[in-house]
Amino acid sequence: MVSMFCPIPSYLWVVDVLGDFSRTAGSRQFLVGDLVLRARQTSPHGKSGKLESPWEGPYIVWRIVGPVKYELETLEGRQVPRSWNASHLRKYYV
Repeated sequence: MVSMFCPIPSYLWVVDVLGDFSRTAGSRQFLVGDLVLRARQTSPHGKSGKLESPWEGPYIVWRIVGPVKYELETLEGRQVPRSWNASHLRKYYV
Protein backbone atom coordinates (compact mmCIF):
# COMPACT_ATOMS: atom_id res chain seq x y z
CA MET A 1 0.00 0.00 0.00
CA VAL A 2 1.30 3.47 -0.91
CA SER A 3 1.31 6.10 1.83
CA MET A 4 -0.51 9.36 1.09
CA PHE A 5 1.55 11.22 3.69
CA CYS A 6 4.82 12.67 2.48
CA PRO A 7 6.35 14.91 5.18
CA ILE A 8 9.52 16.04 3.40
CA PRO A 9 8.02 17.84 0.36
CA SER A 10 5.31 19.51 2.45
CA TYR A 11 7.90 20.64 5.00
CA LEU A 12 10.03 22.11 2.22
CA TRP A 13 7.01 23.94 0.84
CA VAL A 14 6.23 25.48 4.27
CA VAL A 15 9.85 26.52 4.76
CA ASP A 16 9.86 28.08 1.29
CA VAL A 17 6.63 30.03 1.86
CA LEU A 18 7.51 31.20 5.36
CA GLY A 19 11.04 32.02 4.31
CA ASP A 20 9.76 34.39 1.63
CA PHE A 21 7.34 35.97 4.10
CA SER A 22 10.06 36.50 6.69
CA ARG A 23 12.30 38.22 4.18
CA THR A 24 9.62 40.51 2.81
CA ALA A 25 7.81 41.40 6.06
CA GLY A 26 9.49 44.45 7.51
CA SER A 27 9.28 45.72 11.06
CA ARG A 28 7.18 48.75 11.84
CA GLN A 29 9.18 51.93 12.16
CA PHE A 30 7.91 55.35 13.15
CA LEU A 31 9.40 58.83 13.20
CA VAL A 32 9.03 61.51 15.87
CA GLY A 33 5.77 63.32 15.17
CA ASP A 34 4.00 60.38 13.51
CA LEU A 35 0.42 59.71 14.51
CA VAL A 36 -0.10 56.16 15.76
CA LEU A 37 -2.79 53.97 17.27
CA ARG A 38 -1.95 51.86 20.30
CA ALA A 39 -3.25 48.36 21.00
CA ARG A 40 -5.92 48.40 23.71
CA GLN A 41 -4.56 46.56 26.75
CA THR A 42 -7.82 45.89 28.61
CA SER A 43 -11.40 46.92 28.06
CA PRO A 44 -12.98 49.07 30.77
CA HIS A 45 -14.96 47.13 33.38
CA GLY A 46 -18.56 46.60 32.35
CA LYS A 47 -18.01 47.14 28.62
CA SER A 48 -18.04 44.38 26.09
CA GLY A 49 -14.75 44.22 24.23
CA LYS A 50 -16.25 42.25 21.36
CA LEU A 51 -17.61 45.23 19.44
CA GLU A 52 -15.03 47.79 20.50
CA SER A 53 -12.03 48.70 18.43
CA PRO A 54 -8.85 46.91 19.51
CA TRP A 55 -6.94 50.19 19.00
CA GLU A 56 -6.81 53.41 21.06
CA GLY A 57 -5.65 56.80 19.95
CA PRO A 58 -4.40 58.59 18.01
CA TYR A 59 -1.17 59.37 19.83
CA ILE A 60 1.95 61.22 18.73
CA VAL A 61 5.39 59.61 18.80
CA TRP A 62 7.46 62.08 20.81
CA ARG A 63 10.62 60.06 21.48
CA ILE A 64 12.36 57.01 20.04
CA VAL A 65 13.82 54.98 22.92
CA GLY A 66 15.23 52.06 20.92
CA PRO A 67 15.03 50.44 17.50
CA VAL A 68 11.41 49.34 18.06
CA LYS A 69 10.54 51.13 21.32
CA TYR A 70 8.68 54.46 21.38
CA GLU A 71 7.29 56.93 23.90
CA LEU A 72 3.94 58.51 23.09
CA GLU A 73 1.95 61.59 23.99
CA THR A 74 -1.70 62.47 23.54
CA LEU A 75 -2.86 65.11 21.09
CA GLU A 76 -3.20 67.48 24.08
CA GLY A 77 0.50 67.04 24.91
CA ARG A 78 0.27 64.71 27.96
CA GLN A 79 2.89 61.96 27.95
CA VAL A 80 1.77 58.33 28.13
CA PRO A 81 3.34 56.73 31.24
CA ARG A 82 5.38 53.97 29.64
CA SER A 83 7.16 53.16 26.38
CA TRP A 84 5.56 50.99 23.70
CA ASN A 85 6.96 48.35 21.38
CA ALA A 86 6.33 48.82 17.65
CA SER A 87 4.38 45.54 17.53
CA HIS A 88 1.70 47.21 19.71
CA LEU A 89 1.52 50.34 17.55
CA ARG A 90 -0.06 51.00 14.19
CA LYS A 91 0.26 54.01 11.89
CA TYR A 92 -2.74 56.34 11.95
CA TYR A 93 -3.71 57.81 8.59
CA VAL A 94 -5.71 61.03 8.60
